[in-house]
Amino acid sequence: MLERYEISARDADVAVVGAFLDPDAPGHKANLHCHSTHSDGQLSPAEIAELYAAEGYSILCIADHNSYADQDGDGLRDWNLDGVVTSPPRPRGEGPKPHLPCTEDAGREAYVRDYTRTAAEQGRPWVDENWQIARPGELLVLPGFEDHHTGPHIVANGFPVNPGAGDIARFKGTNDYREVTQDAGGVVYLAHPHGWDDEPAFFLNHPERRRFDGLEVVNSFLMRRGKQADPAGGDGFARRLWDAILTAGVSCWGWGNDDMHTADLTHHAGPFGAWTDIWSDSLSAEDVLAALRSGSFCASTGVTVSSLTLNGASIAVNAPNAGRIRFVGHGGRTLLEADTSAAEYCLVGDEGYVRIECENDNRRWPEQQPGLGQWAFCQPVWILAAGQGMPEGLEE
Repeated sequence: MLERYEISARDADVAVVGAFLDPDAPGHKANLHCHSTHSDGQLSPAEIAELYAAEGYSILCIADHNSYADQDGDGLRDWNLDGVVTSPPRPRGEGPKPHLPCTEDAGREAYVRDYTRTAAEQGRPWVDENWQIARPGELLVLPGFEDHHTGPHIVANGFPVNPGAGDIARFKGTNDYREVTQDAGGVVYLAHPHGWDDEPAFFLNHPERRRFDGLEVVNSFLMRRGKQADPAGGDGFARRLWDAILTAGVSCWGWGNDDMHTADLTHHAGPFGAWTDIWSDSLSAEDVLAALRSGSFCASTGVTVSSLTLNGASIAVNAPNAGRIRFVGHGGRTLLEADTSAAEYCLVGDEGYVRIECENDNRRWPEQQPGLGQWAFCQPVWILAAGQGMPEGLEE
């Protein structure tokens, strides 16, 4: 959770505000952006739960698109991930009304499933699929979705599903879902925003986007999509946009997600390419969402961060499988870079913020992407001058 310390840096007295990681803090591996047969994915929610649990994940959000006509989960089994349905959608079976053909933007009957309850408990007794896939204490499945009716794709984790109700939670529309999600304790962030990496005005000049909780600093769907044409996976990262937002004094957390659409590990839309390590005391939705709101997590494509601490006037990080560590400050400038797995940066007082990148040279796909190593991205720690207020959007 967020902590605040008043310290004497080298050149000034400052306040340091951030989420630090004790070496003994419990960590949970999460994928908070993936797709099922309820939109354009190839796996059912139950199949997704089994896939990720077997890989050691304990937190999921199946963030299906909110723009597909058939949301009961049967019509897109034959989606081939290239934007074409390879065979006609299968009949929905008995239901209260016919469903439209399963094509993107065919309609807006989108809803958000509660994966702690059965379909029948959510007003869908004709759905024979297993929706009750969460496992208390073992696998948390947050309710959420991916919106793109407003232009850019936006992920919501923790959308309220009202578990006491007898019907399913409807998508609240394009104007208030950010507020609805955040009021319920959830988070909202830009998905795969690399396209605006050099256009920070896209975020900063839009009052609603400035209220988002952050962005995906790495999305492995885009990181892997170019393969040999993008050997370093650059399209999957949004470092410059992130730094521009932070430099403007706006709070912005950085997520890592794989945006999975298929179980095929060789496909760019396959699983396990990027994830979020969350530092939460428990696997309750309340604790996990509180950790996400406060920046108590890091984004990863393979590097593990075991501690992030404030030692006097120095910020220290330990990433056992890293080979290079870079401290970044105001304007995206490099404050310190070292070829090591543990490093410490002594604060001067004028950094504005400090975020940390940890990298190694291990290639997961050496033939397809020889320039793509593994990364971890720690959340920014704010360095506030005497009398300076909190960053926009951040509360202690």
